[in-house]
Amino acid sequence: MDWKPAGASGLRLGGKKIPVKTLKVMDDSGYFRRYRIATLNESAKASSRYAQARLAKDSTGKIGALITGAHSPFFRLGRRGNPIASLFVSFNALSKQAKSKLLRQIEYELIDEEEMVLAREIKT
Repeated sequence: MDWKPAGASGLRLGGKKIPVKTLKVMDDSGYFRRYRIATLNESAKASSRYAQARLAKDSTGKIGALITGAHSPFFRLGRRGNPIASLFVSFNALSKQAKSKLLRQIEYELIDEEEMVLAREIKT
């Protein structure tokens, strides 16, 4: 896979963008909950378009998913969420369908790290 740098964040991006409807994130009380995510319009209102996910590799070689807005730079997590520009998440935060679409693009092995499921690319 060809990984391209993504600005000053230190992440490198690769693969196709896929639509993502929900994310499983830990709430304030410590439980994992599934939240709907939507891209925000220019008027800061949520649209019916879902957000997008793309494979992202950090400097240590661990691969997760980078969530961004579909047609604008911001998306919203949940009903009353604040605008978010981008979010790096592990694969256990995604649905099975989104996870399989992303991981289909690379040869990988899964890594379990502190309740996070990440991937590592296998060199062939």
